[in-house]
Amino acid sequence: MNVIATQEGLDLVVTRTGTVTSGPFTGDVFNETITYLAPDFAQKCASTGITSLTGTTVLVVD
Repeated sequence: MNVIATQEGLDLVVTRTGTVTSGPFTGDVFNETITYLAPDFAQKCASTGITSLTGTTVLVVD
């Protein structure tokens, strides 16, 4: 699996790609993108630290 984390504007975007290893989609390629919005990310970094993050996830299996 490949994982890339980038900053787009103030948002943190994590992209994961790889191959499904079991189940009905075995052998298919997946792309997952998680976007963590800046206000949530920045607030947690500036206060008690990051104990959890909430973001929008998009999963595509080809």
